Amino acid sequence: TLWSFATLQVRDDVWFEQAADFIVQRLPECKTQELNNALWACATAGVRLPWLFVKAGTHALSIGLSAFKTHELTIMLWAHGTAGVCNHGFFDAVLDEIVDVRGI
Repeated sequence: TLWSFATLQVRDDVWFEQAADFIVQRLPECKTQELNNALWACATAGVRLPWLFVKAGTHALSIGLSAFKTHELTIMLWAHGTAGVCNHGFFDAVLDEIVDVRGI
């Protein structure tokens, strides 16, 4: 998995890109933790795949941020920032979810 590669500090950009493409093709089947882990892994490994982050953010919004645990959302924000991916729509929606809906 991407998480395992990142944890073991294995950086293989081609493999990460292929795995990310696989994930994007199966986004409707992805659980929130799997999506969260994929973004964390890419950011941790330093593999820059902005298209994955944009598609993951769009998918997260489509299923509803209420499906995500708070720590999953914060890790996804961290991953976006660490990877240098700016996704204003996703950021604003997460802020609204955490502050306005969850009252944190």
